[in-house]
Amino acid sequence: MKYFFIVIAVIMSAIFAFNAQLDVAGFRTGEVYPLAAKQGATQTLVSDRDYDQRSWVRARLEAACPTTLLLGSSTIGTMSAAMIGGSNVLNAWLTGPTVEDLEAVAQMLQVNDCRPARIIVGIDPFFVNPKVTSNRWRTVKDFQRGFVGAGATSGWLADTKSGWLRFTDRLAYQTTRDGVRLLAKGASRAVGPRLVRDLTTFCAKTDHPQSVRHIDGHFSYCPGWLKPVAEVEAIAATYVQRDVHKTRSWTRLSNARLARISGVLGKLQDRGAHLVLVTPTVHPLTYAALRADAHIAALLDQLDAALSALASRRGFAFVAVRDPNTIGCTTGQFFDSHHPAPMCARLLAAKISQAVVPAPAPARGQ
Repeated sequence: MKYFFIVIAVIMSAIFAFNAQLDVAGFRTGEVYPLAAKQGATQTLVSDRDYDQRSWVRARLEAACPTTLLLGSSTIGTMSAAMIGGSNVLNAWLTGPTVEDLEAVAQMLQVNDCRPARIIVGIDPFFVNPKVTSNRWRTVKDFQRGFVGAGATSGWLADTKSGWLRFTDRLAYQTTRDGVRLLAKGASRAVGPRLVRDLTTFCAKTDHPQSVRHIDGHFSYCPGWLKPVAEVEAIAATYVQRDVHKTRSWTRLSNARLARISGVLGKLQDRGAHLVLVTPTVHPLTYAALRADAHIAALLDQLDAALSALASRRGFAFVAVRDPNTIGCTTGQFFDSHHPAPMCARLLAAKISQAVVPAPAPARGQ
C-alpha cells in the first residue's frame, strides 16, 4: 500500500510540474497589462493560450476613454469599431464574465473618471443562471471590492481561493490534455501574449487557433482556422445537449444577479451614459434547440421580460436579437454555436446602432 501511494504521489507531482511548465491556463500572464498599454493601432495581441482579458481591458481604459464602450462576453466580441461606427470605440468583452466583472469595470470607469457617451451591454443567459460560476473576475477583485464596498469580501479569503484555483487547474484532466496536445505540436511551453504587426503573415505561419485581439478590442480568426459549415452546424445543433453554459441544467433566473446588474447599469447611466441592452445573437440551430426545450424557452422569455422591464423603467434601449432571424443571420455566418462571424456581426452592429444616440458626450470628466 505504501508503494501505491508513492507511485500516485510521483505521478501527480509529474502532472503538476508538466502543467506548470506549459502553463496552458495562462496564469503567468502579468505581461499582458504592459503589452495592452503599448499596443498600437497597427498591432494585434495574439496568444496560443488563455490570458487575463481583464488586464487587457483595464490597460485600454487607462490608456484612453472611449466614446462608445461595449461590455459583455465573447458573444459580442466580433463586433469591430468600424461596424459600430465612430473612431473612438472599445469592445471590452471578457471571457466567461460574471456580474462581478460588470461591477469591476464600472469601478474602473469611476476611478479613471471615464464617461463613455454610449455603453452597449450584452446580457447572456448565463449571467443570471445560478449554475454558472467563475473565478476569473478575481484578477480585478480590488475594483469589484471598490464598487460593492471593501468589506464585502475578505482579501485573504479571495487570495486563498485564487491560489487553490491555480493548484487544482494544474492537476486537472483538461489542462493536462491541452498540454499534451501542445507538446505533440512541438511546443515546449505554451506561448503567451505578444504583439504582432503583420497579422496576415502570422496567420500564414499559424495552423492552429489562437487568441487574436485587435486594438479596438474585437477578436477574429485566421481564415485557416475556420471550421467547415457542416461541423459548425453539428456543434450548434448540440448546444443544449452538451449543456454549454449550463443551459440544460438551468433551473431558474437569479433575481439577486438581476438586481446587481440593474444596480451597475443604473450607476453607469447616472454618470451620463446612454445604455443599450442587447441579447446576443446565436446560431440558428442553437436558437432552435433553445426554443425546442419548453423549460429553457420559458426561462429565456422570463429573462427578456425582465430586461425589457428594466430598460423601460430606466429609459435604456433594449435590442432583443438572440433570434438570428430578426437580423437576417444565416447558418454560414457563425464561427460556432454562439460567436457571429463578420457578416453576422455587421448585421448585429447595424441593428444596435439604430438604438444608439448619435451625439457624443464628454468622454472623460465633466
